[in-house]
Amino acid sequence: MIKIEIFEAAMCCATGVCGPSVNKKLIQTTAIQRHVNADSKNRITRKNLAQNPDAFVHSQQVHDLLEKYGVAILPITMVNGKIVKQKDYPTFQEFSDYLQQDLSRARVH
Repeated sequence: MIKIEIFEAAMCCATGVCGPSVNKKLIQTTAIQRHVNADSKNRITRKNLAQNPDAFVHSQQVHDLLEKYGVAILPITMVNGKIVKQKDYPTFQEFSDYLQQDLSRARVH
């Protein structure tokens, strides 16, 4: 099982459809997360700074980056405990590569 953890900035919701503008990266990330987690072969979890602050404290790597760079470093993506991306969400192709999984059915157009 491949485990992806995404540590996100404080948001009121994870979908990206709240507020005055729609964040397409969040919508795509949510679609991929739902697709992957429904399969149960791999797992994607997202931790929001406002809703899951303990997760940011308990991950030493994430805590150290936040101490050094502040919230501008978010989002941080970890694959099996290793940081693979900072300051942006993974692209569709990066998710596919990290998971070694075909995600074509999860694509949002």
